[in-house]
Amino acid sequence: MVGSIVQEVTAPVDVLFLLGIIVILYGIGVYGTFFKRSWARTYGIVLCCVLMLGFPVGTALGIFGLFSFQGAKVLFGPNAIPYSKIKETYDRMEAERTEALFPSSK
Repeated sequence: MVGSIVQEVTAPVDVLFLLGIIVILYGIGVYGTFFKRSWARTYGIVLCCVLMLGFPVGTALGIFGLFSFQGAKVLFGPNAIPYSKIKETYDRMEAERTEALFPSSK
């Protein structure tokens, strides 16, 4: 009787502890990805593989993350493209697209 009460009380604590560890691990990944650290891509790929164990939503998010990190080699590491260059290219492409859709009368 007492043992079952103790198990009922500690079960939510165990879940919250596990959830806290997961949040910390993903927080480290977000930090590395946001600041484009060289280790962040590998760390993110590993976390996506672990996330895929949580079927069905975790699997979908893990696959999406793997595809995202696969195409992001140029965003991480010592040869990473700086944000200013990415923004400059995006602004130029947006201006070209706008000009193609709405040509100005010159």
